[in-house]
Amino acid sequence: ATVVGRKRDTDGNLVGRSNQNPIMDTSIYLAAFPDGSTQEFAANVIAESLYSQVDSEGNEYLLLDEIIDHKKDGSAVSLDDAFVHDPD
Repeated sequence: ATVVGRKRDTDGNLVGRSNQNPIMDTSIYLAAFPDGSTQEFAANVIAESLYSQVDSEGNEYLLLDEIIDHKKDGSAVSLDDAFVHDPD
């Protein structure tokens, strides 16, 4: 999803209050999904989602969805010639 902006009430005012501390931030944001749908999320939910995808050093964890257009040529190791080296 992509965050596309802050939610506004019927008078055009922003919903919630921003705060540098994500736990205290009550802002509501709109997120757009690839299928065209949108959904509202609280700032602290977005922050929690972001923090859950990185480790203590800031390295990002990504999940692989699929591999497309894969092919191999003659230089690939065959299963009969493959082996695993376990240093332990």
